[in-house]
Amino acid sequence: MKNYHLNILFILFWLPAGIICQARAEGSGNIEISITGNVSYSASVLKKQMKFRLVQGKIIPESLETATGRLKSFYSRQGYLDAGISHKFIDQQDGSASRVEIYVQEGRRCLVEKIIFRGNSVLDSDRLIGLLKTRAGQGLDLSALGEDDFILMLFYADLGYIYAEVEHELNYINPGQAELVFTVAEGLPAKIGRVIIRGNLLTQSLAIERELALKSGDTFSRRALLKSQFQLLSTGLFKEAKVAPGAANPDRSEIDIEVEVKEKTRHVFAAGFGYGSGDAFRLTGSWADRNIGGMGRTLEFKALTAFQVWSGLKTVRRQAKASYMEPWLWGGRTQSEISFYYDDFRPPYTDYRLQIIGLDFMLGKMLGRYSTLGARWKQEWLKLSPDWSRQGNAADTISYRGRRTMQLFGEYRRFDDPVNPRSGFGYEWQTDYTGGLLGGTETYQRLANEWIAHFNPYRPLGISARLKYGIIGDWALHAQVPPYEKYFLGGPTTIRGFSSGRMGQVDASGSNIGGDKMGLVNIELKIFFPKHWVGVLFADAGLLENCKVSKLSVPQWHGTPGFGARYVFPFGAGRADLAFPSDKIDQIKYWRAVLAWGEAF
Repeated sequence: MKNYHLNILFILFWLPAGIICQARAEGSGNIEISITGNVSYSASVLKKQMKFRLVQGKIIPESLETATGRLKSFYSRQGYLDAGISHKFIDQQDGSASRVEIYVQEGRRCLVEKIIFRGNSVLDSDRLIGLLKTRAGQGLDLSALGEDDFILMLFYADLGYIYAEVEHELNYINPGQAELVFTVAEGLPAKIGRVIIRGNLLTQSLAIERELALKSGDTFSRRALLKSQFQLLSTGLFKEAKVAPGAANPDRSEIDIEVEVKEKTRHVFAAGFGYGSGDAFRLTGSWADRNIGGMGRTLEFKALTAFQVWSGLKTVRRQAKASYMEPWLWGGRTQSEISFYYDDFRPPYTDYRLQIIGLDFMLGKMLGRYSTLGARWKQEWLKLSPDWSRQGNAADTISYRGRRTMQLFGEYRRFDDPVNPRSGFGYEWQTDYTGGLLGGTETYQRLANEWIAHFNPYRPLGISARLKYGIIGDWALHAQVPPYEKYFLGGPTTIRGFSSGRMGQVDASGSNIGGDKMGLVNIELKIFFPKHWVGVLFADAGLLENCKVSKLSVPQWHGTPGFGARYVFPFGAGRADLAFPSDKIDQIKYWRAVLAWGEAF
């Protein structure tokens, strides 16, 4: 049966590739193209530069003119300044292939013999040469010279020399060699004069100024303007934020900075209905004041109720949380948050009920645009009620017990789209130390890592992959890991061939016991169709065990290939997947249909 599943997976992955290749071959049209006179470049290279546009398999005259123009531009960029391109189109009336004949006269190639800088004192010539698109020893591209001037002026502007001027001239040594000379007038570095802020009706100017990467008296930098604009938007206080140069005073070498913002509403109320792989259907509500005192401080209240509707209405989870967040601590961009919460969790894949009352204090530091490093301390009181759903067992068999946890975490996330990414990379790690020297009734340590990558190698195709693993235990071998802290796999966001939390070992009553070692691999091949549709071929694999690390082996992994479809909305994706698990475990059939909201990872 496993070989049968492998054959299905092979067919599913290779069938779309064959369809795409066939479509490309048919779209090329019945046309023969010949190129003569080309010496320096092969016909295949030149054909790629031409990029013919066909209408119903035929070349139109405008497209042919445009294609030969691209070819002439290509030769010009390589230094063939006098290259000539002509063409002839022969339309066969007898039904045979039409012909396009391209005639090339390359002429002499002009090379850049030397690049010289004059007038530069702040930056040495070697550093400036490294910025240019033009290179010594390569063909002379006249179209790139103006761009080189602009690149140099932008680089000087980043260093504060906003009045710098750059000019170039060409000295032809002979018809095949030229000397390129750049003349730079650097001027004096400009300082920041006034910082003018407009549009802040709710937010104090101090809260805006602290987010800026420059202040009065600093040397002007274009990069600092862009960084300031990003940092203002990242506060979440503004719909729009613009940081731009203002009035300049050349006599004093000063320039003002103008900051214009459009603020978001201060008080926010939200309610929602959704679906999650672990909590089933969810009702959520929240209220927040996100700009207390005009300094970006946030007070927020959240509540959640989750329930299942199949086999009777059953509450799965209830949560309530109050939190206060300070975005600027110790004079820097360090975020702190203190939370008080209640969580009543009744996992459908186990036979216990877990109630938690907790106090959480978190510190987080942004390390650039994409990275975060943080620490968290938690004091929690827990009550575990075994067999809560069975007749004859009391709901409160164990009183609340306290535990303390110290957690370190970090992440890097850089995706082209945070909701529906096609390219990018993300990484998260987390370490927990609970009990032990901190005191409390439970002692264990946890380590978890996750990598996510998205690739878009060819326009209609995309590849997404995730690798995740975790381990939990008391490395001093003095305590048992609580069953509710173990890992569970199965469901729309982990292993799609199994019910939520149902993969892995079970006890005598048939309830899943989870694992203290977890591994998860997901791979998806995506085919992007028009009108927001996406076809997906996927393979999930998971490991969930309680043995020693040295005893782990490949046969302990459970795999699930399958296929599905997505419809992409601006706020997420609705998906339907059909999975084929390698073994039944809790299955009746060797397949499972999955309907879910949002991507699997």
